[in-house]
Amino acid sequence: YREIFTDLRNSKIGVQLHYLPVHLQPYYKKLNFKEGDFPSAELYSKLAISLPVFPGLSKKDQGYIIERLKFILKKYTT
Repeated sequence: YREIFTDLRNSKIGVQLHYLPVHLQPYYKKLNFKEGDFPSAELYSKLAISLPVFPGLSKKDQGYIIERLKFILKKYTT
């Protein structure tokens, strides 16, 4: 997954690792939640990639993101 993230970034696509599990947020850590309490949520947070989505994203840029994503995914799934 890191390779996909890196390839998208190298393609000038501003992807992010976006999700931090709720139990690891500062408020919940103060309530003694810790890493390992919810392994599925933690795994998801390490694998989920947020693609650029915002009102000003042009159709041209959307097309570029789609085509690069398809190309990169194909590279790692074949």
